[in-house]
Amino acid sequence: MIALFFLGILLICFAIWLRQMGRRSSQWPFIRGIIVASELRHTNDDTSVHIAYEYSISGKTYTSNLVSYSGLANASVERDALISRYPVGTKVSVYYDPSNPSRAVLQPGGSTTWRIPMAAGAILAVVGLLYTVAPYLNSA
Repeated sequence: MIALFFLGILLICFAIWLRQMGRRSSQWPFIRGIIVASELRHTNDDTSVHIAYEYSISGKTYTSNLVSYSGLANASVERDALISRYPVGTKVSVYYDPSNPSRAVLQPGGSTTWRIPMAAGAILAVVGLLYTVAPYLNSA
């Protein structure tokens, strides 16, 4: 059960990273880019949105597919809205990290979605810790 504890800690770290990147991206400069791919990708049991865009900084062209750090919802209405908002050939504002221009988003800022992995991580960490230490507490 120690694995649950470490999985929980990993989810908590991911939530902290997601929150920080969302906050940082709201301070990034932007440049014009263009959508080069906009499609729904279907697998056996899942449908996901794939949006890719290109942008150039100091003569170097970058490609990214990260729309936002707030995560993409799985509802089909929201997927269709993203595809409609970003059709191939559309000129867009690309917000990029000046310290690492290959890191970019189309929608800067964060949301409260980081709370989901934070809560799940906390629950898993507590349950994993309790199952790990419970045998020692009972023997005392």
